[in-house]
Amino acid sequence: MAGILERGLRPTAVLAHNDARAVGAMDALKQAGLRIPADIALSHEVVPALTTVHVPRKTMGITAVKRLLKTIQGKEDPFIKVIVPTNLVARSPTAALKV
Repeated sequence: MAGILERGLRPTAVLAHNDARAVGAMDALKQAGLRIPADIALSHEVVPALTTVHVPRKTMGITAVKRLLKTIQGKEDPFIKVIVPTNLVARSPTAALKV
């Protein structure tokens, strides 16, 4: 995040892959004098509670293993598309997009 800001780039939102990256992004934004969510939206689970996307990793793993076993046995096409539902968990620091 610090590198992005140093290059003069100013995103309207940031999606953090994990807590450590979210905290690092929050620190860089704070040091740059930016406020979350007033100046930039940031998504991940930290304090304050942030908007995030819940991805059911256990379901994804179970589904992948079942498909792999069926593929090995010749009972399933390895190229079929499987969609595992995710859901948006909206929390307090979500701000409207400024256009």
